[in-house]
Amino acid sequence: MLHRRKLLLIISVLVILLAGFTDVWAHPWPMFQRTNKHRGRALVAGPDSPGLSFMVGIGAVSEGAPVVADDGTIYVGNHIGELRAYDASGKLKWIYPTLGLIRATPLIGPDSTVYVGSKDGGLYAVNPDGTLKWVFFISDGITSSPSFSNDNTTIYFGTHNLGVFAVGVDGVMKWRLPVDIATSAPSPAVASDGTIYLGGYGAGGKSKMYAINPNGTIKWVAPTPGQIRSTVALGSDGTLYFGTRDGVFHALNPDGTEQWTFKAGDEIRASAAFDILSGTIYFGSYDKKLYALNLDGTLKWSFVTDGFIEGSPIIDSRGIIYVKPHGGSLYAFNQNGTVKFQHSYQYLSSGMSIDANGVLYFCGDFTLFAVGPAQSPPPPNPQNPVIELIVAKDAYVTGETMDISAKLTNATTLTRLVELKVYMRDSQQNLTPIVDMQNVTLNPGDTYNKVIYSHTFAVGEPSTILYIGARVMIPETGDTVSLDFKTISFRAQ
Repeated sequence: MLHRRKLLLIISVLVILLAGFTDVWAHPWPMFQRTNKHRGRALVAGPDSPGLSFMVGIGAVSEGAPVVADDGTIYVGNHIGELRAYDASGKLKWIYPTLGLIRATPLIGPDSTVYVGSKDGGLYAVNPDGTLKWVFFISDGITSSPSFSNDNTTIYFGTHNLGVFAVGVDGVMKWRLPVDIATSAPSPAVASDGTIYLGGYGAGGKSKMYAINPNGTIKWVAPTPGQIRSTVALGSDGTLYFGTRDGVFHALNPDGTEQWTFKAGDEIRASAAFDILSGTIYFGSYDKKLYALNLDGTLKWSFVTDGFIEGSPIIDSRGIIYVKPHGGSLYAFNQNGTVKFQHSYQYLSSGMSIDANGVLYFCGDFTLFAVGPAQSPPPPNPQNPVIELIVAKDAYVTGETMDISAKLTNATTLTRLVELKVYMRDSQQNLTPIVDMQNVTLNPGDTYNKVIYSHTFAVGEPSTILYIGARVMIPETGDTVSLDFKTISFRAQ
């Protein structure tokens, strides 16, 4: 099972995501709507039927979505302030108590640290064994689900009264941007160029969408007539998709100008999902409908469910859409809007996630549900190429030479078109792209193996640690299918 998970998703335990790694994540579902683009699209097939793998009590109501680590651990927060960890069978591993209600979806870092905000004003960093790593306190409750910068070194979140925060993975604040609206409901979305998008609402019906530079300065502000409580989903071209409480769904260009709007029958609180393969945007409304829109804002189809939709839809690798209305059934829709399956579970519903084995997770009243596994048999052969970074050793001193090789292997039975990128970052945050290969055709059994970087360390080197990361992408889908990472240390002698 673990072998299949690594082949289908990520071949690495620890990953440092460097600039340019816009959709690369070390875990099957590490944050709200899976990545910091918040598209809500899984890399594997979800369940084909509504059969339960397990259901387990979680001590209280949970509003945030479950998140899933690469070892199968599921993390959920609840209304009595607990961060809970369950293994893939539903067995409780540990509970970490905060001092306030947890509404946010947790965030899993590349090193498996779990970050979550609490109404007690703390952003907690909890080790995967359930011990506290650090806590960053502010004088405001944190209900915004945290999100990562593209290089996974900075955590972003909004607040009700204090604006937007950027905190390093060491627990030290990098910047705070005061704004005149509450940004406590959405999760920040991060574009490929590092721009942070976060909306909110204020007194007198005032509502705005903010574009924030990575240094914490304002890039632009776009007012909206309706209150923004949903998270931005970013399209493949950088378009911002989000709904407002006046029932209007918006598409904004990356410069803040409006492309189009679409009017639903009632308010929109749920965030959208974006299918990069079909170019379809999905969102739900309080009018009980799930909407499917084309990229030009025209209606593709809609379906009236059995409850108002406050939880965000998600999409599996085949384009199957899953959504759980409030007080209604769990639905799975085919891309043409027909129902694949429908099944009633308990009342309240949170956001959802899919693990590397196709199991779907969501929370009802006091309960974590696991639906699956996927009914289709696992593929008999590897489906994607594999990248491996090779170095002779991981520690160097003055005068020694470091060679880094990249080995790209297509161990599949298919010819695959791939993109290979390798980056190096030093301890002063200087970034060097080592290899940038676009549209490489790999035939079955092909191996690309060469030394991509060679360096002799000298006295006065500015770097004490070098992070080297490599990714393989499928250009047609934008999905990362393989990833590796190495840490190299240098000590002057």
